[in-house]
Amino acid sequence: EASAPEPLVTHLQVPDAAAVAQAANAIGALAPGTVIVLTGTMTMERSTLEAEIAIRGFVVGKGVTKKTGLVIAADPHTLSGKAKKAHEYGIQVVGEHEGFALIRG
Repeated sequence: EASAPEPLVTHLQVPDAAAVAQAANAIGALAPGTVIVLTGTMTMERSTLEAEIAIRGFVVGKGVTKKTGLVIAADPHTLSGKAKKAHEYGIQVVGEHEGFALIRG
């Protein structure tokens, strides 16, 4: 008896609509040129994610400054230096899936 084939994508996560809506309300619209900083080990290659950010008209920041508009974290509850600084400056920190749902509009 043949078994069903294994799925090719086993780690795909669909962003929680409520979390995306909450983040969108907190951030507002992301304007072209907004600086976005990544922190943590993401599910995809960082270079791929940075390319997507740039292609969509945003700027990839290497560190958090007062000009940063959004921090996308592998773990939105992280206590990393970038996340701490973002919180100090009042910058929203969101998870990877919510963040990319926001930039994809």
